Amino acid sequence: MAITETKMSEIVEYVKNNDLEKVKNCIENDNSLVDARDEESKFTLLMICAKKGYFDIANFLIENGANLNDRSRTGITALMFACAEKQIEIAKYLIDCGANVNLRDKPMFSALLYASLTKEHSIIEYLIKNGADVNAKNFNLFTPLMFAAKIGDLETVKLLIENDADINIKNKDGETALDIAVNKGQKETAEYLKNYFKRNYMNKKNKKIVNIKELKEILKENDNKKIVFTNGCFDILHRGHVEYLQKAKELGDLLILGLNSDLSVKRLKGENRPINKEEDRAIVLSALECVDFVIIFDEETPFELIKNLKPDILVKGGDYKLENVVGREFAKETILIDFVDGYSTTKIINKINN
Repeated sequence: MAITETKMSEIVEYVKNNDLEKVKNCIENDNSLVDARDEESKFTLLMICAKKGYFDIANFLIENGANLNDRSRTGITALMFACAEKQIEIAKYLIDCGANVNLRDKPMFSALLYASLTKEHSIIEYLIKNGADVNAKNFNLFTPLMFAAKIGDLETVKLLIENDADINIKNKDGETALDIAVNKGQKETAEYLKNYFKRNYMNKKNKKIVNIKELKEILKENDNKKIVFTNGCFDILHRGHVEYLQKAKELGDLLILGLNSDLSVKRLKGENRPINKEEDRAIVLSALECVDFVIIFDEETPFELIKNLKPDILVKGGDYKLENVVGREFAKETILIDFVDGYSTTKIINKINN
């Protein structure tokens, strides 16, 4: 065996054993070893580190010129390994150092396609932020959205859709992400995707009903205006709701209403609610002169929505204590408005039942 092969074999073992000092000694004596490969697997030293999570050695290799985009026999890169194995720190570091986020291996998987199988949201978000193709397809024409739908990863489904993932793409079997969620019994994800289709349709018909991306653009265009935000279920619209919203609108220039989706209402109020489905509630509320825009959200609280929008004024009902208002740290001011006595959806439902 040639001396070079001996050295390569030694340094591979040192990396596998996470022995940083011995790796340093080898490379300081012969820098060509920085891209050495395991003879059997053909993985580079950086790939081994990415797979195992050996950050310190990976850092040393990169500082000494290791090829970030080198490929294995099957075309996989160190970044793909890090994403598949949920090695968050190394994945982000590789991206920061310039690893190509859109390379594909032989089965046509990208780093994002691997990550979408893991439910590791911080990696997925970081890949998207750094230009990963959200509609990349593997050899079966599966997209990241389809994989997330398949495993019921609702958070990733939302993240991908917010970043322009195409919900209408079909795989080789003619299935969309919604079809896959239904077929795999991922009820919550399927429900969300069904509602998203409906909301998309509503958005096109009614310019006051918007998604988060559209709303951010609207707020950019109106950055000189005072933005007021409130939220609620508004299941059966009554006088108390209308007067509350009118008072909220008087506090600023634009009133954004965050509407709890059907999924959200069920979690908060029980299986028999809402009485009126979300699209009906959204259309009725959008018809009010005092409401400028309606955005539907699925979480139990509007925390993420408020965090994204950062309104000037956050409004809640007088039954809240100021310190308990969700998201108030993201608003310049939080104001409580008293409800009109004697009016509530629950009272209306009880009156009908009795």
